[in-house]
Amino acid sequence: PHGVIEGAQLLNYARQAYPTTGEDVEALQRLVDAKVLAMESNDQVTAVALRLDELRLAVAVGRIAKVFGRFPLASIASVAVRAALIPRFGEFLDARFGVGRPPG
Repeated sequence: PHGVIEGAQLLNYARQAYPTTGEDVEALQRLVDAKVLAMESNDQVTAVALRLDELRLAVAVGRIAKVFGRFPLASIASVAVRAALIPRFGEFLDARFGVGRPPG
């Protein structure tokens, strides 16, 4: 599978970025049932990962663009930090950034 994301963060992002019908959890489960996503849970967290080969990923991205009028941007935060921020920092030993809420 591709990168793993926490399920609640995925649903929160989807609700903010795209119009929703209120059936977000059911839609997520349909994607798991169709083997588009892999999902594992315990009593504290749900992890979700994409399970698409290159062709299916290209088809999914095209459909997303058609339905929502824009392309999803993978790792946009990482690209922005590497392109716009890191060159301005100068030398440093370590830096970390994240999208979402801090653990704990």
